[in-house]
Amino acid sequence: MIIDWFTVIAQIINFLILVALLRFFLFGRIRSAMRERKAQIESSLEDARKKQEQAARELESCRVEILAWEEQRDELMKEASREAADKRRQLLQQVKEEAGKERERILRSLKEKKHELARDLRLMSLEDAARISRRVLSELSTAEVEQGIVNVFISRIRDLPRDRKDKLTQAVREGKNTITIRSSFVLGRALQEKISIVVKEEFTVASPVEYRHEPALVLGIEMKVDDYTVSWSAADFLTDVEERVATAIRGAFGRPGEDAHV
Repeated sequence: MIIDWFTVIAQIINFLILVALLRFFLFGRIRSAMRERKAQIESSLEDARKKQEQAARELESCRVEILAWEEQRDELMKEASREAADKRRQLLQQVKEEAGKERERILRSLKEKKHELARDLRLMSLEDAARISRRVLSELSTAEVEQGIVNVFISRIRDLPRDRKDKLTQAVREGKNTITIRSSFVLGRALQEKISIVVKEEFTVASPVEYRHEPALVLGIEMKVDDYTVSWSAADFLTDVEERVATAIRGAFGRPGEDAHV
C-alpha cells in the first residue's frame, strides 16, 4: 500500500486549521455564553435564596402576629363573656322590676287608645266639615262676593305698615320685578283697574301689574312681589278655625297619658 504523504500532511494541516477556526470563532463564544448563563443562574439562585429567607422571616412574623392575635382574642372572649353575664344579670333585674308595673302599663295603654280613638273621630268630623266648607266657598263666587273680596284686599294693602310698604316698593324698584296679582276668580277689567290704581298710589311705582287666575285659592286674592306677599283668602279663616277647634279638642281630651274624661 502506497501512502501519499502529501495528502496526509495536507489533511492534517486542514484539520488543525479547522480546529483553530472552530476554537476562535465557535468554542470561545460558546464558553463566553456558558459563563454568562452560569452567572445568570447563580444570580437567580442568590435572588431565590434571598427571597426564601425573606419569606421565612415574614412567615415567622405572621406566626408571631397570629399568636398575639389569638391571645388577644382569648382575652376579648373572656371579657365579652364577663360583660354578657353582667348584662344578663342586669336584664333579669330589670325584667323583675318591671313585672310589677306591667298590669298598670297595660291598663294605661288601653285608656290612651280609647282616648285617642275618641279624639281622632272628632278630628275626622272637623276635617270633613272643613273640606265641605272649602268646596261650598269655592262655588260661591259671584260678582258681589268678588267685589267684596277686592275691597277687603284693597283695605289690607292700604293698612299695611309703612315699613312693609317701603320694603315692597324697594323690591319693585331695585329688582325691576313685575307686580303679580293672583285671584281665585277671573278679575274683570274694572276690578283690575281699581286694584292697579291703588297699588300704584300706595307703592308709588309705575311697574306693570300682571293678573293671573289661580283656582287653587279658595275665594282669595294675593299680590306677590319677589319674596313679599299680601293676600286675603277664605282659606285663611278656615285654617284658623281648624286650628282653633283642633286646639280645643286637644285641650278637652288631653294628650296620651293624661287623665281625661271621654
